[in-house]
Amino acid sequence: MELGLYGSYHYNEQWYMSGSMRYIGERDAIRLDELNYFGEAQKLDPVLDVNTKLHFAYNEQIGFYIESLNLLNQDFVLWRQVPVLGRQINFGAKYRF
Repeated sequence: MELGLYGSYHYNEQWYMSGSMRYIGERDAIRLDELNYFGEAQKLDPVLDVNTKLHFAYNEQIGFYIESLNLLNQDFVLWRQVPVLGRQINFGAKYRF
């Protein structure tokens, strides 16, 4: 089971904020290894994933953003045994042609 709450707010033409909160319930996964193709089944714990993002548009072509991911700093696996990194803060710029 997965439940999500997503929201966004446009302050004006330049500032935009968005956020999300997702609950991902307990699920079954097959853990594969090099020696055993079929692997063994295991239960993955439920998680709450909270993210925010702040955008600033300098003009129609140039923009900047800062985003924070996994604000609750939970360790979990979403897909194919790849762990989600802990709390992250990312900065970026974008240019439109």
